[in-house]
Amino acid sequence: MQIMLINAKTTGPWWRPTGLEYVAEALTQAGYRVHLLDLTVEEEPQHAVKKWITTNHYDAVGISILNTQWDTERDCVDFFLPEIGNMISDIKKMTQIPVILGGYGFSMQPEDILEYVGGDFGVAGCGTRALPNLLERIRGNSIETGTVVREQQGKYLDMEFKRNTVDSDRYPEDETVFVGAHNGCISNCYHCPFGSNKMRLRFRDPSKVIAEVQNLIIQGTKRIRFVSDMINVPVAYAESLCQGLTKLPIEWSAEVYPIKKYLPVELVNSMKQSGMFSVGIGSRIIGSDRMCGVYRQEFDTRDIEYATKLLKERKIKTAWFIGFGAPGECKETIDDTFALIDKASPDEASIITKARIYRHTELFNIAQNEGLVSPDDKLLEPVYYPFDDELRDYIWEEANRRENCTVYY
Repeated sequence: MQIMLINAKTTGPWWRPTGLEYVAEALTQAGYRVHLLDLTVEEEPQHAVKKWITTNHYDAVGISILNTQWDTERDCVDFFLPEIGNMISDIKKMTQIPVILGGYGFSMQPEDILEYVGGDFGVAGCGTRALPNLLERIRGNSIETGTVVREQQGKYLDMEFKRNTVDSDRYPEDETVFVGAHNGCISNCYHCPFGSNKMRLRFRDPSKVIAEVQNLIIQGTKRIRFVSDMINVPVAYAESLCQGLTKLPIEWSAEVYPIKKYLPVELVNSMKQSGMFSVGIGSRIIGSDRMCGVYRQEFDTRDIEYATKLLKERKIKTAWFIGFGAPGECKETIDDTFALIDKASPDEASIITKARIYRHTELFNIAQNEGLVSPDDKLLEPVYYPFDDELRDYIWEEANRRENCTVYY
């Protein structure tokens, strides 16, 4: 069977489609012939899709949806699903082969998105094992159209990857390439559509991670970033990665979970010695202890300050991602956050001033109880929790007074 894989992300920062690269190699190892089309590097995406579909004989098309929206500035949002739906409609006019959807953005609300854009099948979660199995069931006529299959809960990315399915010359020479080490989360944040199921952590064999990094180095990669919100959890696994990376000519970055027991001095020393040059502290920083409780974070402002100080002392660039706009946000909590920025002095703080409401989250339940959404609202087109415009103006003003702060929307 010959499979076409499409990266549907057509705006925002350009980076190699890591997840789709993994899926492409997994399919190749399973005996499929695979073509990967990354629309982010195509000058005419629609023309590229048409050309590939009409000049090849594919048995299925897989489309990866990384994001369903991109907030371009304060109150401007690009909503991608209609465009993706149009692409699928065009594909179906050219061929009768099944269209399969997957990707991080798709996995947030897979059944609803599949119906909205008109796909035939879906894969929620990691597709390296699930997609080959789905294709076999499609070939055997043993699965109904409209079915979404879930990733199997075995080992995470339990194979070696050469990372040779895209032309690295089409991407910026200084690009940081993403690498998977483990997935899952130990948090249960109120706004996260994956948090209601509190995914357990799953780990790759560190030797396979290091082998993949070596393959990227051969291609000319100078920097990598691990796809993980908490690369330091557990400490022993992070130490094993550092041991392997220390021997390689590579710089790396990741996000760390800022709780002291997961960030001992010895581990931070190993991170620095193995090439860590930049670090995101927490997937979302909450600079007010009151709001940490709203977000259901296990860490508090003392943990954030501790982690930032420890990493800065070792000349590792520190980055915060700050989310304002949760229920209960007020001038006092905003002032608390900027006071923490001034005290801890991260190298950069990226700020957003609104919280998107997703189904199957605690924030959705709060919004429903307040009459802002109904139980049947699918919320595929972005809806944000109401936040006073004067407070948003105040955040922008305070951020503009600080060189290390940037407000994106």
